[in-house]
Amino acid sequence: MVALDRARPAKIRVRLVGPHVLINQALGQLLSALPGFELAPDEAESSVWQADLVLLILPELSDLEPFIRQHPQARVLLLSLDWTPAEARIALQAGAAGCLDFDQPAEALGRALHQAARGEVELSDASGVKVVIRLGAGEWLDVAALLAAFRATTR
Repeated sequence: MVALDRARPAKIRVRLVGPHVLINQALGQLLSALPGFELAPDEAESSVWQADLVLLILPELSDLEPFIRQHPQARVLLLSLDWTPAEARIALQAGAAGCLDFDQPAEALGRALHQAARGEVELSDASGVKVVIRLGAGEWLDVAALLAAFRATTR
């Protein structure tokens, strides 16, 4: 009997980028403890390209577009204390893959990162945030309106 070679699935490589060393270290330890993740090395700026995801903490949302222009291949998720609907929309329009807030358990962060790695848009459950998905250049799908229309047709 021949044994099948069942390779372990590749881990999702996450690069942490933010202005606070302590927060980056704590998030790094947290992500290292979650199954399916590993930290991309941060010795050099080129390591962003070696990551599947970039978890970015920005003091100012205006810093997002320049970061994405500098790293167009990076799949960027933003982490913040809270999000307004306007900020979430600005971040998604600038090219972010998602907007997450700090007020969630580690497992929820892990699920959000797995979803983003699969190409799904992730938004925290902040009240009033309108969920939208970018379809293409300038095209947006209003998920809430789509779900409301679906529910209305299935009653």
